[in-house]
Amino acid sequence: MLEFARKMAVKIMPIDVWRYAFVGLSSTAVDFFVFLIALHWFNIAPLKANAIGFCFAVVNSYLLNKKYVFEDTTNHSLWQFIRFVFVACGGLAISSGFIYAT
Repeated sequence: MLEFARKMAVKIMPIDVWRYAFVGLSSTAVDFFVFLIALHWFNIAPLKANAIGFCFAVVNSYLLNKKYVFEDTTNHSLWQFIRFVFVACGGLAISSGFIYAT
């Protein structure tokens, strides 16, 4: 049964979706663990710790998406990274809103 489910998932979802999911999960993990380290080990305020975790996660996400998901072998451009960060800031606003509300 498990083998059938795996085969169906591969047919339904192309490999790129799995790569994208992996990058998203790894970036979420980086964000969360850097946040916890900044918060508990360095006693940084929660909103600042969230911003620090976000910065690490954005760099992780940009590099992995560029290389692993989109297989882009061109040089890294500053403008491309700035656009990526601009879009990612929406996620920072949402997560900071949740932290501020609690």
